[in-house]
Amino acid sequence: SSCDMAKELCQHQGPEAAIEFARAELAEAYTGAEVNNYSLAGISEDVLKGVPHLPFGIPTLDAELCGIPLQYCATIAARPSIGKTALGLTLATKWAQKKIGVHYFSLEMPRMNMARRVISAWSGVDGASLRTGRLMEADRIRATAAWERMKAELGSLHIDDKNKTYTKIFAEAHKAVHIRGARVII
Repeated sequence: SSCDMAKELCQHQGPEAAIEFARAELAEAYTGAEVNNYSLAGISEDVLKGVPHLPFGIPTLDAELCGIPLQYCATIAARPSIGKTALGLTLATKWAQKKIGVHYFSLEMPRMNMARRVISAWSGVDGASLRTGRLMEADRIRATAAWERMKAELGSLHIDDKNKTYTKIFAEAHKAVHIRGARVII
């Protein structure tokens, strides 16, 4: 297959050769593609039903965006330190609490740090205190309760923090959806 050929080229001749091969394959597919002349009148009435959405679980976002469209790829982009990871983790935990399978690829932050973020958010204990382990007894009790709650409620959230190539991420995402039943990939 084309994918296997691109892998072989990448391994033996470098990424440039694989990229050039992929470009040629795309160009061939584009020029060989059948030209369809579908009129707008031929579209079924499904267009009037709208696209099914998965609610975010955040009232303001749901009111504005109606949730995330199912079977779509949505991108959240912003400059560093704006809160993309915090938003992604919040959405992941909200969906997991509703028993919706979530597979979260964290390429920058270890899952231990992500767990600390959840415990901090749910317990109200300062993240720095959790990092250092310098907790007052009341903080330790609240953090332990949040940890127990996290174990009980987030069983359908899988955080994958291993560095991977795009090919491995795609393969893991495919397994997450088709084997483990994930409905959301972050």
